[in-house]
Amino acid sequence: MKSVASLPNNLSEEKTDLSTLVKLVEDEMGLVEEWLRTNLIDDNPFVEDLLKQVFLAGGKRIRPLIVLLASRATAPRQEEFSRLHIILAVLTELIHTASLVHDDVIDKASVRRGQETINKRWNERLAVLMGDLLFAQASICLARIMNPTVVGIYGQVLGDLCAGEIKQMRQQFSTTVDWELYKIKSVGKTASLFAAGSHSGAILNGCPNNTIQSLKDYGLNLGLCFQIVDDLLDVTASEEQTGKPVGGDLRNGVIT
Repeated sequence: MKSVASLPNNLSEEKTDLSTLVKLVEDEMGLVEEWLRTNLIDDNPFVEDLLKQVFLAGGKRIRPLIVLLASRATAPRQEEFSRLHIILAVLTELIHTASLVHDDVIDKASVRRGQETINKRWNERLAVLMGDLLFAQASICLARIMNPTVVGIYGQVLGDLCAGEIKQMRQQFSTTVDWELYKIKSVGKTASLFAAGSHSGAILNGCPNNTIQSLKDYGLNLGLCFQIVDDLLDVTASEEQTGKPVGGDLRNGVIT
């Protein structure tokens, strides 16, 4: 297993693609994928098929990757990279995916990751319930962490996701949205989950407060950058590149 220290020293000068980072925790990422394949099952075959539709469609798994990289970077010893970190990565992906399912309902989106959304293929009521089911699965995982601080962090994230979406709704078709308003909304909708994932592993590892805070700040800034790039791609990229129709934000009155 490679360590984070094995990365090139001149990362700022070299292009480091996602696959390079994945290789650092590829075994653990494999465990995350295995969990998603084997645990998202249901007695109802229809529900199970929907779960597979949501997760087998792919996705970069950036959020669990951040969880695992930050957790490994702060683990005192390699063997202390435990199953709790895997569960943490899984629940982070579950929350993210649940929020996407709900976002598709709110935005009336028809395509996600190159395939029809649940609300398009079936109906909005079913999509809402599927999102709720994924949030419930995430809550079960969170309970297994058994760390009150981490539970509180992710509980706050769930509130931030909703608050960020509400702020965005309130700003629809507004031409007075400035950077501060955009940042507040984006922290709630996107960066809060990045931040939770980037520093919760360090909490489980018993890191000092300054390390935990630095990783939290990193996650917030990375999440903001991610949202900015996503918003730019909505007006500059093609559907083939993004896996969803372009210009959706502008059509919905979301000024970015």
